[in-house]
Amino acid sequence: MGLKEDQEKKNVSVKALQLIPKKGTVGLGSGSTINILASIINETSKNNFMCISKKSEKILTKKGISVVDKGKAKIAFDGADCFIKKGKKIIALKGAGGLDFVEEKKQDYSANELVIIVGESKLKTKNCPIFVEVEKKKVIEVEEKIKEQGYDVRKVPKNNPKLRGKKNSFIYFYPKRNTNFLKLENWLDKQGGILGNGIFAKKKFKMLVGNSEKKKTRLQVALDFTLDTEALPIAKKTSKFVDIIEIGTPLVKSMNEKEIIKKLKKYRKDLFVDLKTMDAGYYETKPAITHGGSYVSVLGVASNETIKGVLKNGANKVVVDLICCKDVVERIKELKRLGVKNFEIHSGIDDQSKGKNPLDELARSSEIKGVNLWVAGGIKLETLDAIMEYHPAVVVVGGAITRAKDPAMVARKMYKRIEKLS
Repeated sequence: MGLKEDQEKKNVSVKALQLIPKKGTVGLGSGSTINILASIINETSKNNFMCISKKSEKILTKKGISVVDKGKAKIAFDGADCFIKKGKKIIALKGAGGLDFVEEKKQDYSANELVIIVGESKLKTKNCPIFVEVEKKKVIEVEEKIKEQGYDVRKVPKNNPKLRGKKNSFIYFYPKRNTNFLKLENWLDKQGGILGNGIFAKKKFKMLVGNSEKKKTRLQVALDFTLDTEALPIAKKTSKFVDIIEIGTPLVKSMNEKEIIKKLKKYRKDLFVDLKTMDAGYYETKPAITHGGSYVSVLGVASNETIKGVLKNGANKVVVDLICCKDVVERIKELKRLGVKNFEIHSGIDDQSKGKNPLDELARSSEIKGVNLWVAGGIKLETLDAIMEYHPAVVVVGGAITRAKDPAMVARKMYKRIEKLS
């Protein structure tokens, strides 16, 4: 399996993770993509999982997650090998390589909802074989029945590595241009000697596709203190597990800007100076860059002229904080035309107290191409998975790290979780 396929499977697994309910029974099929999904399920999950794959079961059990043998799944996840579009409907075809071809399909079909997850390079739509699992004693009989329906039947060789450990035989044939897959699946289900088939036409399913785009999300810790005696110990404890250290607005207003930047530069991390500039863009932000800041922030509600001034420091060093912008998406599009590359989706502390979070605005903004998104506002370890579905450039975390009993431990957990989901 190549690096491209690996990334596709990882990306689609992150998408699938967001569909898992908070509670209830979840079915997992088999295959490498399903194993990746199992590996990123949070150890705090309250779900019961039914696993076809022993590897997925082992992954979940090791994390202390409940695995059960029987039950009806609220939602089931599985892979497929081929897809055929018939009008608006998509038919999935599953190969013979599954660990338990028959039980896997039973689990999928009995679930309230079925989700097929696949990497885009595997989105094959032509020359798709239909696999059928057959009792060994009935192979010749079944072959003849299928041939009578006008199909050229072939037997999967016994030495095929995908069939290693299989008790039954497998045959396959190719559909015709006018094949009615629903009728064919029903017909195959009724034939004696046939244990299962790879057609997924009777069950409605949702399909998730993963691309190979790799976006490494970085973690930024926000030092929103008023004294360096409070901020510096946190920076020291967490610097190993973060990519960017933010000199929070309260800190930069309370302390000497040049001195606090100098004190934090020793940790050899990018420094985000959260000035939240509203006017005199170039003159207010230039000193922070001169003293060693990697990024400076300017408010999105500031005038375009102010933002143009800040951009004179270099577009890569400027982050527009969109806090309090009425239409975040339109403001991003407008400022992108001015040359802004970096934007922060930000739910402020006062708005957080009223239940606001940045997720909705992040979801809408993530569809805009060619920009880097920072996201901030009450983000905790428990809410990180939902944020990571949109692969922001930077996740900004304040109190969840800085006010924790063990800031280093929380920072490390968040860093590792981001790394796993990137």
